[in-house]
Amino acid sequence: MAGRAQRMKSRLRQSSNHRGGVAAMIAILGTLIVFVAVIGGLLMEKGHLGVLIQPAELLIIAGAATGTLRVANPSTFSRRLPAGLRAFSRAPAWASRAISTRSA
Repeated sequence: MAGRAQRMKSRLRQSSNHRGGVAAMIAILGTLIVFVAVIGGLLMEKGHLGVLIQPAELLIIAGAATGTLRVANPSTFSRRLPAGLRAFSRAPAWASRAISTRSA
């Protein structure tokens, strides 16, 4: 019985880790949608992108996106977000293996 309980605990731990990764990816996608919407709306109104380069504009947009992210998600998510962002920015492991096997 002890072995079965250990396996179940292990499965629960793995599934909760997976859900955390999915939540991080959804939040990253939501943040990207905010930026695309702001830039797209500006361009639709024939605005100049140089306006967004101003520090005040970047603060407003990044602050709105970050604030929404914090309010809409639990604190455990906020602690996992930096790791999710790092994982999102790295190339997948299979990509480097595929490139190295082609060149050989």
